[in-house]
Amino acid sequence: SDKNKRSVCGWAAAVAAVHAADPVPGGWSSAKVDDPLTKMLTTALIKDANYAASVKTRVCVTKINSLEQQVVAGMNYLFSVSGCDVKASADSGMCSDSNKCATPKEWDIKVFSGIDNKTQIASIEPKGANSGGNNKPAGSGSGVMLGAGAPGSGSKNGTKPADGAHNPTRVEVMMTMTTKLMVLGAAALLTAASVTLADSPPGSWQHKDVNDEMWDVVVDALSSDAHYKAEVGAFRICVRDITSIDYQVVSGMNYKFHVRGCEVQNTDHAGRCRGDDANCAPESFVVAVYEQSWTQTLEVSEISRETTALAATTSAYATSGEVSDEEKALIDAWIVKAHRNKYGDDPDMYYTGGTPLFDESTGENIDLYTYIIEQHPDRPWQTVTAANLMATGPSTAATHSQSSFVSTVMYMGVMAVIGVAVVTFRARRGRYAYNAIDNHDT
Repeated sequence: SDKNKRSVCGWAAAVAAVHAADPVPGGWSSAKVDDPLTKMLTTALIKDANYAASVKTRVCVTKINSLEQQVVAGMNYLFSVSGCDVKASADSGMCSDSNKCATPKEWDIKVFSGIDNKTQIASIEPKGANSGGNNKPAGSGSGVMLGAGAPGSGSKNGTKPADGAHNPTRVEVMMTMTTKLMVLGAAALLTAASVTLADSPPGSWQHKDVNDEMWDVVVDALSSDAHYKAEVGAFRICVRDITSIDYQVVSGMNYKFHVRGCEVQNTDHAGRCRGDDANCAPESFVVAVYEQSWTQTLEVSEISRETTALAATTSAYATSGEVSDEEKALIDAWIVKAHRNKYGDDPDMYYTGGTPLFDESTGENIDLYTYIIEQHPDRPWQTVTAANLMATGPSTAATHSQSSFVSTVMYMGVMAVIGVAVVTFRARRGRYAYNAIDNHDT
């Protein structure tokens, strides 16, 4: 799952940050350019809101040549890239055929990623414009080496440091080791805590809450002919409600939108149901969408009518006219979770007379739960409940494997913390040096 991946990646990043060239916290170190970091950069570049006010330059990227990182209250990243000047943020990101220049220039792009996952472009400079091209804060370096011969210590090949140069003591060396152990111990314990909360294997399908962002994804995908794969053909629908969403992390994101909507004539009527289409008799569909944000790819790969065993087995019960207290509780919970109005409809739905529970043709009132079931014969509250039960009920083998991994990581964390205590005690004990007794005057 995303949480597992972030936990393991966070652990790996912590280990790498501690061991790469022996950097201390706040030092710069080399990092591997991977898909998530590439996505972070190219996604940040295309939005004006992500730029610091002082950054006026806009570039698109043809190649990322190298990457360095710095642990702060969040992360600083320094991307050394090849790319081209562009006029607007919308043309940034990865260079396309339309904005690729004949001779790309070398650029340093500094990006800050906060602990709240918000990203800011801190600077964009031509290669070599600042501090010899590294665009780092003065004196940061790529790491701090302790002892004789360290860059900047004033020593060479173990000779005495120059006057005024600082020669680290054994206490300082030990305290640096303590800092490393604290980082590793904290990372191990945080990883264990994260793994206990998320046990789905990478690449598995998981449930996602319905929100405005997900509405934008499915509506944008359905509203343009350019987004449909050839296999979909001319089949088009508009969406009244999203009952649930499943997603899968791949090289991008796969989504399965379980929706209530209607078949429409063409793409002009697709997307969110509106006008006369909003009054249609809805059916249940599954819309498969693939999204890769860093390449601005959005594809509708399949649209199918949804037929579930659950709908078939509950059809007889739906016509009985009786709703159990248990199902009423499920409906109430679904209304809150799916952000519906009190009648189980879209929050923007308007009714003649202010309520859908009065039948003007007969002059009779309709029971609330009977109305909701008539509007949602597939009973999405039961589907979502079943999906949640399956998601929270891993196999015994998976649970055992997870438990073993968590135990191992927690053991490593505890040992690291014990190591911190031992090193700190020894460092304090070795703080003061005493001359041998036989050196004192008698």
